[in-house]
Amino acid sequence: MRTPTPTVVVGTDGAVTGNDAVRWAAREAARRHVPLRVVHVLDWDGGTSALSDFAGNDFALAQELAGIVAAAGVSTARDAAPDVDAEPFTLSR
Repeated sequence: MRTPTPTVVVGTDGAVTGNDAVRWAAREAARRHVPLRVVHVLDWDGGTSALSDFAGNDFALAQELAGIVAAAGVSTARDAAPDVDAEPFTLSR
């Protein structure tokens, strides 16, 4: 059995408070010397998600935009803690 690697996980929606959380999590991950996973959740039910203003009913476009939000979170994390090992992650439901 493999032992899980400790990881700091933070969710973001790209808003100011989400970015504040990402910066805090990045500093915490750097302090602990563990990776950071920046997560954006796409809550999709056919066009009523937060991204539907941009994607309409196009789920593939909404997924792409969700990836951009997560990647922007990684950029924010690296600005706060340049040496942090951060990766973007998206979830859809």
